[in-house]
Amino acid sequence: MPSKRVDYASHIIFRINNLTEEIRRSGGQTVILNDIATIMYGLIKPVAEIRILVDGVDYEKLADIICYSLGMNMFKEDILRNLKTINRAVLNPVFIPITIIEKPRKPLDKVILRDHVEFTYEGITLHLPRIEYLVAKLADIGGYPYIVDAASLLLGYADIIDADKIIQYTDLSRLKNLLEEAIEVIEIFPELENTIRKIRDLMEKIKDSFRTISS
Repeated sequence: MPSKRVDYASHIIFRINNLTEEIRRSGGQTVILNDIATIMYGLIKPVAEIRILVDGVDYEKLADIICYSLGMNMFKEDILRNLKTINRAVLNPVFIPITIIEKPRKPLDKVILRDHVEFTYEGITLHLPRIEYLVAKLADIGGYPYIVDAASLLLGYADIIDADKIIQYTDLSRLKNLLEEAIEVIEIFPELENTIRKIRDLMEKIKDSFRTISS
């Protein structure tokens, strides 16, 4: 009898779905961030990190679910301690990338959990941030590759993105230089004129927000 083969991407989604569904069955909320979310929004990249925002479940219960779902029972004390002290557990499960479980710490996190979108395929439902809040979260984390992913999403969704929602929750000064460099590159493509205009409008809004803060 031939064996049923599962590709690595499907394996990751299956494991993460099991984890998030267990949390939701316990009355919690979950939203998947970073690599998986950016891939679902169209960026082509490997999954190097899994990050999940979780609320509505107490520390002890959350630690139990993590250990059961990811097979990490021997690390429960460390997981529980990190959740209690820094509101985050950085995990290195077997057969899936580094996984970060974090509790909300900022107003943006609460907004992400409250105003998310759902993507369902073949019985698996992924809860993802809205594009504006994903960009804001990536910019807020800062550093590489998060800031580059944020800039890439801004470029890709310049036609429909609501810049006011992003500016409200993060300091976009980190993105300013990347956007300026991106404009210099894509200006040689006349068919992207509308995208360039949208990016320039966004940068003007960023400048206006800086003026408001400094005045």
